[in-house]
Amino acid sequence: MRGEVWIVDLGYQGKIRPCVVISQEPEDIDRDLRTVAPFTTQPRRSRFEVPLDVPALSREKSVVDAQNLMTTTSSKFLRKVGRLSGVQLDEVCAAARAWLEL
Repeated sequence: MRGEVWIVDLGYQGKIRPCVVISQEPEDIDRDLRTVAPFTTQPRRSRFEVPLDVPALSREKSVVDAQNLMTTTSSKFLRKVGRLSGVQLDEVCAAARAWLEL
């Protein structure tokens, strides 16, 4: 799932929106959790936002908000809508690392 773009029900945290999965795939012994970075159509020009062109989401210009990372269960993943290229995923992960100072 890492690098895939899904429509995710983020519940009270942030409604239903497209997100990119940035965490690795959990093993059977791990909790069924995935960390995602949501897309937003209301950028703030933050250094932690990554503008991306994902054809399935081309209705409006959007950015991935790496400052708003969320972890949720796979049951909240509604449907897959795309996949980032390796370069795009690297950009999102770099922004997340910068935000978390990793």
